[in-house]
Amino acid sequence: MPSAPAFILKDFISGEYLALDKNPDYWASDERYPQNKLPYADKLKYLVIPDEAEAIDAMRAGKIDVMNNVSYRGRNPWPKQTPNYSNPVFGGTDNYITAAGGYETI
Repeated sequence: MPSAPAFILKDFISGEYLALDKNPDYWASDERYPQNKLPYADKLKYLVIPDEAEAIDAMRAGKIDVMNNVSYRGRNPWPKQTPNYSNPVFGGTDNYITAAGGYETI
C-alpha cells in the first residue's frame, strides 16, 4: 500500500498553529466516486487555543470549525448565547466532547 500522506506540512509555530497543504501525489480516491481524488480539502490549519472560553468564542465567531475536548460545562451555555449560530454538533464520551459544524444561518 502506498504511504504518501494526504497532507504535507506547510508551516508550524509551536504553541500557535500547524498548517498543512493537500499532497498532490496522494494516492487515494473516494470509494463512492472514484473519479474524485482525495483529500477534498486543499488546506488545513490547526490553531492552538489552550483557553476553552477563548476557543468557544472563536467557534461562535466562525474563526474555527472544529474543537476537541470541550468540557460539558463549555457546551451548556452554547445555544442561548449564539442566536445567529445554529447549534453545533457535539459528540464524544465521558467529560470531554468534540464540537463541529456550527454554521451561521441565512
